[in-house]
Amino acid sequence: MTSELSTTAAHDAQADQVAEARERLDRPLTANERRTEALVGGSFLAGAIALSFAAPANTPSFGVTVVALCAYLVMARIRFHVGFGFTTPTQLLLIPMLLLLPTPAVPLLVAAAIMLIRLAKVLAGRARPGTIAFAFGDSWHALGAAAVLVIGNAQTPDWGSWPWFVAAFAAQLGCDAAASMARGHLDLGERAQVRLLGWVYLVDVLLAPVGLLAATGSGDMPADWHAWRAVPAIRAGRVLTVPSNTILRPGPRVGEGLDRLARAIHPEAFGPREMK
Repeated sequence: MTSELSTTAAHDAQADQVAEARERLDRPLTANERRTEALVGGSFLAGAIALSFAAPANTPSFGVTVVALCAYLVMARIRFHVGFGFTTPTQLLLIPMLLLLPTPAVPLLVAAAIMLIRLAKVLAGRARPGTIAFAFGDSWHALGAAAVLVIGNAQTPDWGSWPWFVAAFAAQLGCDAAASMARGHLDLGERAQVRLLGWVYLVDVLLAPVGLLAATGSGDMPADWHAWRAVPAIRAGRVLTVPSNTILRPGPRVGEGLDRLARAIHPEAFGPREMK
């Protein structure tokens, strides 16, 4: 009987926390909450911008960025309300984004995706305009993981960097928990909240290996191909594409291939005429 009563009480407590979390999004923020959101969100934005400048990387192509954002938006719309917050299966996309896209840019991309989701809710009349600013505070997990990967120079899906992958995942959870505590969404003195947070992070733990496998198995190239992103010419976009059949296949088109290479290396010797 005692066990049944305690289970019922726990379920009631969780239901109250779900209602409180939803009510927090519906009501206007208090002055203290606005200051807290400004501090948490502002510190994330400052850190994400500093990371992108401190560890510059090649700019991702527009098409790749759009595909990554769209995929993240789809995953982020799948929400499971748990106690004081919610969890989403975005871990499946976050890891491939961190390892396949320029890592320093990922936190800002994640914040942009979350902002688009909140903007859609505002336009649909299901949220207040002020909640759009929550996107920065909700993105701390991405900044923590990206910072560790940059520090460890583990920005590509190389299994040899697995200790840094583990450290990045720990930083992801740590930054997310710290942001939740700073915003008053998490009290470590409340066992119910800690238990529910454990379930939320358990989902991330289970999805992380799947996301890592997706990153390491992406594309037709081996994982070492992604290391080419560190080559200065590739980072600067100074890459010349020459059809392989003009330089590798013996025939009359070899001269065409050599002409392309010569014009690319010494354009001053050929004048302003465009390459064929």
